[in-house]
Amino acid sequence: MALIEESPLVSCEWLLEHLDDSDVVVVEVGQLNGYETTRARYLAGHIPTALWIDWASELRNPECVGVLEQEMFENLMAAKGIRDTDLVVLYSADNNIWSTSAYWHFRLFGHARTSVLDGGRTRWERLGYPMDSVFPRPPMTAYRSAGVDESIRALRSDVLGSLTTSAFIDAREPEEYRGETFSPSDAPNAMGGQRAGHIPGAVNVPWRLAGNADHTFKRLPELREVFAEANFSANAAVITYCWVGARSAYSWFVLRELMGLRDVRNYDGSWAEYGSSVGAPIEV
Repeated sequence: MALIEESPLVSCEWLLEHLDDSDVVVVEVGQLNGYETTRARYLAGHIPTALWIDWASELRNPECVGVLEQEMFENLMAAKGIRDTDLVVLYSADNNIWSTSAYWHFRLFGHARTSVLDGGRTRWERLGYPMDSVFPRPPMTAYRSAGVDESIRALRSDVLGSLTTSAFIDAREPEEYRGETFSPSDAPNAMGGQRAGHIPGAVNVPWRLAGNADHTFKRLPELREVFAEANFSANAAVITYCWVGARSAYSWFVLRELMGLRDVRNYDGSWAEYGSSVGAPIEV
């Protein structure tokens, strides 16, 4: 596995030097009532110029379970004042779990100039870099998506049709993988499916294993070791999944963008959908 030539990560040091660039847009991603990140933390202080995107209420489709439609994404970007030519630097607290999920959404809708801030909010604060409480309101733009990249998304039909040909990475906690619980212990909703367990043949690599204590990502040799210890072999197409698609987007980011695997898809329906599907085989 080889690293992609142009890394999707930017350092805190780099961002500090480029905050005033006209084509750099900084976005903090979290949840208003999330079980980890809250909007109150953003309002109390954030990276200067940073916009806010709520993962649950703005990146989830309000009309059905799943991701936004292309027009919805375009309208969201336009309302936030983001141009389709901007370099969007995403960050969050909590090991960048929400920003990597947002990164997957941006790439799904063809926004190529997208990066994640390595270390996220945690490292920025530990470095003592400036914070601001001003809520920016840039003018609306005429955003146009480059199109939907379906090659990075797996649907339930894709999962069921490739149970014996794809490699599955379960990014959840071991107790979820073993079928002892439906969802994260600190999640606001206790149910993640009608049945607990995992997709047959899936390898459990909890998403947090790819991160360091300072919330930066582990480097390539360490990442290889993490997946090797889980007996994962990248000899087939890879599909990542979790509970509702956020942790699996983090693992997708690691596998595809940091480790350079090309055929990696995120199953955003994840266990909330698969575990409730009639006839879908499971293992515990």
